[in-house]
Formats: sequence, structure tokens, C-alpha cells
Amino acid sequence: MTVGTKSQYQQCIDRAQRMGGTTRVTELGDGSYRVVGSRADLYTVRVDAEGNYACTCPAGRHDTPCWHSAAAWLLRAAQSAAGIAPAEPRESDATLRARLLDESRERARHIDELDVPLADYFTTAA
Repeated sequence: MTVGTKSQYQQCIDRAQRMGGTTRVTELGDGSYRVVGSRADLYTVRVDAEGNYACTCPAGRHDTPCWHSAAAWLLRAAQSAAGIAPAEPRESDATLRARLLDESRERARHIDELDVPLADYFTTAA
């Protein structure tokens, strides 16, 4: 959990605004945000259910406030003020593949349980 003084957080917010504010932030869903750093590095900021921010940048890895988290905070604050809810969590590629595979297997089981041969469904009586 990132811990800092009020002054440190204010400095981070000020720097985030100087760096372009929310224009460097992309919401990924599920409380995650991608932030373009000052050297075009990409960092991920995560916000947990209690509102704690964690960033993958060097400062964030040491639980120190950073401007990347402040930029994500600015986006969330603007969305809240506009009455916009955070984006719904996105299904990961692995989860999507697993879900589609399960659905496919279920359909195959259903076909296997048919009372008539599958070919009969595709042919018509003359």
C-alpha cells in the first residue's frame, strides 16, 4: 500500500497535470489503468476495492506516491464528477479461450445426446 504525506500526494497530482493529466491514462477495467510515463514507458496502476493505488513504476514498487497513480486518480475523479462508472472488467484472453472451449464442449455433449443421427438434421425427406 502506497503511503505518503499530503504534500507528496499534492506534488504527484501537480506533476501528473504538468505531464498531460488524464491524456496519458487508459482504463483497462477491473481497477487497472495503463499510464504512459515521461520516457514513454508503460506502467500499470491498480486500484483495489478499498481505494488503495499501486503502480508498477520504480517509485510505486517501493510504495512511494508517484505521478502515474495520481494521473489514474485524476481520471477516476473526473469520471466520478461526471457520473461515469469505471469500465466493466474485461475478460482476459486466457479466460475467454477457456470459456469458449467449455461452451464448445457443452455443445458437443448436446450433439452426442441427440436421439437421431446428426446427418438427419441436415437432410430432408423427399
